[in-house]
Amino acid sequence: MEEANERIEIGHFEADTIESRRIRGQQSSCLTVLVDRLSRKTIIKKTASKTSKITSHSIISAIKPYLNTIKSISKAFNYTHSKLLN
Repeated sequence: MEEANERIEIGHFEADTIESRRIRGQQSSCLTVLVDRLSRKTIIKKTASKTSKITSHSIISAIKPYLNTIKSISKAFNYTHSKLLN
């Protein structure tokens, strides 16, 4: 993935999740964030939780309008959602 690391072409995204603070008696909510490494275009999708299954569905839903331009998606710091790339 030299193109992604060198940031020489659009379409290589990095994905991460942000979890809100949990309040007693309430489930926390999360944001799934995808950022193009070159253009910094950002796609944000609210998700119900940070589980791999729900986050994967959220990423798939978020990228549908961009399927023709996405070349790769890497997960920031860990690869729990690597099933998306297979």
